[in-house]
Amino acid sequence: MMFGVVNPTLEVMRIKSSYVDDISRAAVLSTIIEPLLESPFKSLVVKWMEFVSELSAGLVRNRDYIYVEATDVVHLTNGEKVGYHILHSSPSLRRPGRVRASTSICGVFRQVRPNACEIYATGLMDPGGDMIRKLVVPNMATAFLSTLKYAH
Repeated sequence: MMFGVVNPTLEVMRIKSSYVDDISRAAVLSTIIEPLLESPFKSLVVKWMEFVSELSAGLVRNRDYIYVEATDVVHLTNGEKVGYHILHSSPSLRRPGRVRASTSICGVFRQVRPNACEIYATGLMDPGGDMIRKLVVPNMATAFLSTLKYAH
């Protein structure tokens, strides 16, 4: 599961997005901690992503995010391994023609048996801007649920 979650480079982000289809555009702004051979899931990266609205032209502006993304696998006191994936928005300058949205998402992954993983996730998303939320939130929810596609 964690191989599908961790994506510390733009190239890996593009590969993941090609089969998960969860973002329109993205960039790695800064890599703070890169995965290593001895810790392949440990990553701390600053990223930008944009969701291009599929709603009628001019009705809803694109949303973009600048966020810090952290992933790793930790050992609990009972010896069990648990993976995590955290995204948290970072305040930053706005871009013309887009609305800067914000998010905080945490996912925890626990293998319960071979080929079976429990996923616990929670998050907050603020689409930003003054648009009617019911036009924007469904797209954000679909992106949030894309985590379920990581294992396929």
